[in-house]
Amino acid sequence: MSEPSFENLWYEYLFQAQRLFEGSLHLSNAEILAAYNGTLTPEPKADALDQLGYLFVSARRARHSIVFSALGAEAYINAFAAEHLGDQESEALDQLRPAAKWQMIPKLAFNETIFSPGDEPLQSISQLFRRRNRLVHAKRGEWIDDPSFRPAHYDSYNPDEAVKLLIKTLEGIYELETRSGRPPQDEIEYVSISHLTTLAPVARIISQFALPTEEELKLARARLQDDDDVDASGSQESLNDEMGDSEPTD
Repeated sequence: MSEPSFENLWYEYLFQAQRLFEGSLHLSNAEILAAYNGTLTPEPKADALDQLGYLFVSARRARHSIVFSALGAEAYINAFAAEHLGDQESEALDQLRPAAKWQMIPKLAFNETIFSPGDEPLQSISQLFRRRNRLVHAKRGEWIDDPSFRPAHYDSYNPDEAVKLLIKTLEGIYELETRSGRPPQDEIEYVSISHLTTLAPVARIISQFALPTEEELKLARARLQDDDDVDASGSQESLNDEMGDSEPTD
């Protein structure tokens, strides 16, 4: 009877986390190539309303990336426990908090301390689970976005934070995969630390974009209203012309 294969649902979650992070940057393929060439310097949107929408969409995708990174980290350590410790012992450890699993399970599997509290990557993995918990156990009113201000808790939930936490999670997984005799480059083909590290400086710049001021938003809304008025006026004139052309002549 063959040994059961290593459960890799965690990989699907981490792949989604990477895709959501990429989506938070709003980059075209050409811009991603420029990032690889070191020639991309993102600029804020010229229009204040466009910039506001850009930041809010970016924030939401970063939050989603953090959630999927946490799903991947927890699914991985559970699968790792089942593989190295067996189902009975891994189930006995199932009541531990996810961050505690990352500390205890590798220690039991290899009979030595692999990850220590306060050191990387466990420090960031612990932070990842705290960030996830704040999202899934949200208090009433905590995540209401106010268009007049930055997206809710943007200092902690932005593309820069999302990619940092994902990279550290992958570093932890790479360490355990290497110790398990599985070269990470073979197992994690499309979720790449090097790829994420290349895009990390772009994420840092985007996460530091200033939110438009109230005055900038007021002017942008006024321009939008003027454009709407012009469009409505042009449509009415066009309609009048059509009606005039269709009237019978004497």
